[in-house]
Amino acid sequence: MKTINYKFLLIMLISFIFSQGVKAQCSASFNYVDNGNGVITLQSTSDSIYNVWWQVDSNYIGNSGFTSITLPNGTYEVCMFIEDSATSCFNSTCQTITISGSVLPCNASISYIDNGNGNITFINNSVAGTGASYGWIFGDGNTSNLENPTHTYTSSGTYFVEFAVMDTNCIDSAFLSVTVNINTSCTVVPMYSSVDNGNGSFTFTDASTTSSGGLMFGTWFFGDGSMGYTDEFNNSISHTYTANGVYVVVLEAYDSLDNCTAYYTQTIVVNGVSSPVACNAAFVMFPDSISNNSFVVVNSSTGSNLSYFWDFGDGNTSTQAYPNYTYATAGPFELCLTVSDGVGCTSTYCDSISDGGIILKQGGFTINVISPSSTLSVKDQDVFSDLNVYPNPVKETLNIEMDLVKNARIELFVTDITGKVVAQIANNENQVGKRNYQWNVGSLQNGIYLLNIKSDNNLQVKKVMINR
Repeated sequence: MKTINYKFLLIMLISFIFSQGVKAQCSASFNYVDNGNGVITLQSTSDSIYNVWWQVDSNYIGNSGFTSITLPNGTYEVCMFIEDSATSCFNSTCQTITISGSVLPCNASISYIDNGNGNITFINNSVAGTGASYGWIFGDGNTSNLENPTHTYTSSGTYFVEFAVMDTNCIDSAFLSVTVNINTSCTVVPMYSSVDNGNGSFTFTDASTTSSGGLMFGTWFFGDGSMGYTDEFNNSISHTYTANGVYVVVLEAYDSLDNCTAYYTQTIVVNGVSSPVACNAAFVMFPDSISNNSFVVVNSSTGSNLSYFWDFGDGNTSTQAYPNYTYATAGPFELCLTVSDGVGCTSTYCDSISDGGIILKQGGFTINVISPSSTLSVKDQDVFSDLNVYPNPVKETLNIEMDLVKNARIELFVTDITGKVVAQIANNENQVGKRNYQWNVGSLQNGIYLLNIKSDNNLQVKKVMINR
């Protein structure tokens, strides 16, 4: 019987364990020298056989054992990492370093955005230290110490703008010229006609005028997410809708000489589309006729049992079909609407609120989303006939003429495009015969309004444009 040599087996087992590669131990360490003026030298004190790399506040800065960096004043976490693949060694160490004597050069740089009609937003693109101060001289006797000011010039011309940036260690300046064109007399009278060609096809003709002698250009927003363009030489455009529904068509009429824009809208009803798309997200935008700080968004999306998701472009959203929303600043923003019918169809449409989109605002503003059906009229020819509303556009006094075919109470009132009543013209009983009313538009701002003619339980609505 053989005798087992347990001592020999123990020695073999220990040798086997070590032969499987017990990982070598290593230790990361470094020193640093503050050379002044924000310059720090980093020196690894670990064994030179290791691979080294550095991070400052989790940002990679280099991979050598000796490196220098320049930092502005502040407190930083500096970390060194070492690694040796041959021995499977990895280790790291961090130190907190405070910089207090950094003097980084200032670099003044500015630009601007022309918001139109003398309103300019100045953009500070400068590089400077913490706690920097700013100074602007706009060239018209006005100044500002804001970082990104907005300034309104009152006269056309070219202005020399001076800018300075300063922190505790440096100062620098920049200059630019701004040419301002102020429209004091925009004479555009926007107008168009439309023809229903059937099967969802419409032809629109721009009938806008201007007394400036400038060329007229038209940008069309058809209400279904599509756009088109016309000019002085080709003022008609056709568009085919892919779904039945109610649409508000917006014409943006532009006068090239006065450099001004005016808007005109019509509500159309599309029928006869034999194979409509399952769903389509769409909206149009135009300025509110009452408030300079708001505008109207008409949600003309089509489809059945739709759900809605609005992305206002500033981090906020809504799932309402017709939300109202107030922006805190001028933007720019990308307004997006996504609709879904819950059975496989999803559609998204976006438009910009900026100098590249239909709407440009210069401060905080509000959007009011409405249904296109709210602009439809319900005609009542049994009560009156020969309705005549003129002049339209109107500057001062609007005349309203009608022929009553039976005794009836007639109520006349005016709303803005969102449905808010802005004027009450009449509300009384009338006998059969011709009736004449007048409405003095007073101090209402230029824009689109709705003249409501209510008789018994019926209502007819006429669009009226105020343009002085």
